[in-house]
Amino acid sequence: MNQIYVNYDQSILILGYGCLGQGILPLLLRHINLDTSKITVLEKDNNKDTFDLRHGGSNIKYVRLEITKENYKEELKKYVSPGGLLVNCSVDIDAESILVWCMENDVMQIDTSLETWPDDSDLTDPQRTIYYAHTTVRMAMEKFPNGSTCVVTHGANPGYVSHLAKRGLLDLARSRNIEFSDPTSKEEWAQLMKTVGVKTIQISEQDTQIINKPKQLNEFVNTWSCHGFYNEGVAPSELGWGTHEEVIPLEGHIQGSTVYITQPGICTMVNSWVPKGGHFQGYCIQHSELLTINEYFTTQDQKYSPSVYYVYQPCESTIDSLDELKARNLQLQNSTRIIKSEIISGMDELGVLLLGDDFAWWHGSQMTIETANRLICGESATSVQVVGSMLAAIIWMIKNPRQGYVEPDDLPFEEILEIGDQYWQDLISVKSDWIHSCNFNDLLL
Repeated sequence: MNQIYVNYDQSILILGYGCLGQGILPLLLRHINLDTSKITVLEKDNNKDTFDLRHGGSNIKYVRLEITKENYKEELKKYVSPGGLLVNCSVDIDAESILVWCMENDVMQIDTSLETWPDDSDLTDPQRTIYYAHTTVRMAMEKFPNGSTCVVTHGANPGYVSHLAKRGLLDLARSRNIEFSDPTSKEEWAQLMKTVGVKTIQISEQDTQIINKPKQLNEFVNTWSCHGFYNEGVAPSELGWGTHEEVIPLEGHIQGSTVYITQPGICTMVNSWVPKGGHFQGYCIQHSELLTINEYFTTQDQKYSPSVYYVYQPCESTIDSLDELKARNLQLQNSTRIIKSEIISGMDELGVLLLGDDFAWWHGSQMTIETANRLICGESATSVQVVGSMLAAIIWMIKNPRQGYVEPDDLPFEEILEIGDQYWQDLISVKSDWIHSCNFNDLLL
């Protein structure tokens, strides 16, 4: 568990010290041989007590500062220099702005979502979609084909699920006695997915973590980021649109290879399944994997692509928070709380569900809070899955510093899984007895 994978002697800036910033720092110290005096933690909020408890007396610098549209260029260069690494664990800091700055300043970057500046009141529904976000960033990155390596949207999901989808597909193909050669190109992966008969890929997650300090009135509680989940939850529900789909959902609109629905993701309920929890109903939340996985498994002739979307049932305290949020006309509560130490039982069951006409196959993690605390003291099952994925991508980045803009599906999945799997326990890959229509409208509630 303490294997050193790579040496790195450049500056590191961890931008944001909430749930993910707190989780990724111990893993960098555990698995990378680095100079702690070159690490800076910078955040808008005040988690200095946590930082001091965990890293007090170290050479790591802690800075409290809000990064804004006006100051980001000036401030970032104070803490990360050319050849350095920016670990972006923030919310409400525009991804395109950060990525362009990193390319122009020869700084590597990793993030878990494509954020925007907080003032988006003038954006239309099409501009609030994953499709729009990725299209905009991709266009900006075309100017830097050989720039510093910047891996985007590489958390648990989006991110690790892209690699689980590939390994799960191989397991599924073997279980169905389909003869194949291991795919080595995007087209070969897409053709194998088509041959196996997968029509829909759900990212299915059921979080059953329970806390000993109940949610309070006018409080939003979550196991990772309250503001991050709020932002994606109130955005339009969205999915990658498969070639087998026949009827666009009510209030649905086609946008490139995706469909968005003109209602928030936290108001769009879909049926799904996980091995331990069984059949459940979750929110159809927009996530980057709906686009990147859909595109990756689309054949060159465009005659086949799977539907891809995220179905999320958060923990009970978050569901209560969402019910209150809806009653408040989607105005975020005045108080927010990320829960970690309060969790006393439960698990985060997260994986990919591959659906065909007569089969379903699930591959993912069933991580309990006990396992999470054994892997990283003080962290939740949710945060461990995310930062384990980030660690694997960071190690690949350090070994490959001039790859430019990279999305999860472009990474060598076996290399990522070899490192990340140790933080995705217990991993299982199983056939499901839940056979359902693959059409989105039939799964929609």
